[in-house]
Amino acid sequence: MNSNNSIFLDIALPNASTWFYFSLLLASALFFKFTRVFSMRNLDILGIFFFMPGLLFLLEGKADARTSFAWLLGACLYWLVRCLIDLLLERRPAFSPNLNVPAMVWLSVAFYLSLVAVAIREPDSPGGRDPRMQTPIDKVREKGEKIIENRGGQMVSAGSVRLWLERGLSLICHLAIGVGLVLFFWLHYENYHLGFGAATLYFLLPYTYLLMPYAGLKVGRWDHSFLMALMIWALVFHKRPMVAAAFMGVAFGGLFFPLVLLPLWTSYFHGRARWRFLAMALGVFVISAGAFVSFYGGSAESLASTWMVSDWIPWKEPLADTQSFWHGIHWAYRLPVSLVFLAFAVSVFFWPNPKNLGELVALSAALLIGIQFWYSHLGGIYILWYLPLLLMVIFRPSLGINQVKPA
Repeated sequence: MNSNNSIFLDIALPNASTWFYFSLLLASALFFKFTRVFSMRNLDILGIFFFMPGLLFLLEGKADARTSFAWLLGACLYWLVRCLIDLLLERRPAFSPNLNVPAMVWLSVAFYLSLVAVAIREPDSPGGRDPRMQTPIDKVREKGEKIIENRGGQMVSAGSVRLWLERGLSLICHLAIGVGLVLFFWLHYENYHLGFGAATLYFLLPYTYLLMPYAGLKVGRWDHSFLMALMIWALVFHKRPMVAAAFMGVAFGGLFFPLVLLPLWTSYFHGRARWRFLAMALGVFVISAGAFVSFYGGSAESLASTWMVSDWIPWKEPLADTQSFWHGIHWAYRLPVSLVFLAFAVSVFFWPNPKNLGELVALSAALLIGIQFWYSHLGGIYILWYLPLLLMVIFRPSLGINQVKPA
């Protein structure tokens, strides 16, 4: 310890393993139903941690990478099945935390501040991050970095600007997700206790720490939580199709892959609301994509490379620097998986019909999980793409208790 610092400020943040065990024990204390050990509620709490062994294997780097990604895809398969089973669960009690509301608010704030502590700390080991998948919205962030560097002169370090800007944006997005979870359960299920429980568990989980930009695995990106912030707020305003469409349209324009959700979300609305949603979502998609490209000075060709379109084409060999289960495997084995996913993405337009809010959330999570099985680069590691949706699936009350209908 530096002699100039007080011992009371000599705080050491936990490593990934410690964060994993600590959060698992605390989540069990907060949410387990101890009077009924073998219940769906307890299995859900344990299941949300199924991804961690795969991430720890990757972080350690000793095991074969394909084995680690296979574990992650196994956890994805579990949650894909769980989301589909959720469509059949007609009666279940509300997932009430074991603490009252003031205690949950206190813990939510405390865990978010712990995430802030991670963000304001310099990485222990210097180095960059995975350079792939530069999304249009991420290109806008890069241009902002250059503006700050140019105005700051030689006193400003490009690496420091990039680190603090990405982590600051991540914190804003995580906060927006937490607030959105509270409002979602408060407005649509009239139970803000569930909302604070979901927000507390979100900030407690080790994924927000491991997938922080330039932390842990060095594959975390701020725009992953940006996607979820937009989607959570679209769900908050799902009774206003035009507002929900605006949020989803920005997600489509900045990240591309959420377009797989368009058939599902369009089928959720009825009558004129459906066409208003579709027109607004596509209009905002075109405008936002064009604005992002023009802002960073790109072109249509650069947009294709920015979206890493080659990683999404299942009949092409993965690039040489690909890290995933499919590394070194012929594309012919990946093609059937992508075709099954495509059929699933189209089928949810027709079934179930009509859809309620719970089904919309569960199927949205299932579609984003399904991408992991055939995406050629780091497929399985993008947990933040759908993590808040899984918490909504876990915490929402039975449809028999509170049926929420579309607009």
